[in-house]
Amino acid sequence: MTPEVESHAYYNSECADYLKDLLKNRAKIRDAKPVTLPNNSETSPDVAIVKPLGKAYWIVDLNNNQLKIFKDLKQENYTTKLILTEGNISPLAFPDLVIPVQKIISIN
Repeated sequence: MTPEVESHAYYNSECADYLKDLLKNRAKIRDAKPVTLPNNSETSPDVAIVKPLGKAYWIVDLNNNQLKIFKDLKQENYTTKLILTEGNISPLAFPDLVIPVQKIISIN
């Protein structure tokens, strides 16, 4: 694994803090921890928004300035994968929230 540079670590923490403040206790924000998906695949995102037994996972990829969203779970596989770099998004579980994608993926 490549060592994390200071700017990456800083923006990882900033993104996680922003999402924790925004979502309060409505979801878990996991930063720099692996996430095991239902098909037993595992990813190590910078930041992940997870809800226990959730219908979707959000993975913040700061290295590539992308928000990856996995949803539509069918037979232990997510059938939809979205990759966003701009615009606004609302979590399926929290449609009242509007989150600017650039606010959580930009390390500039």
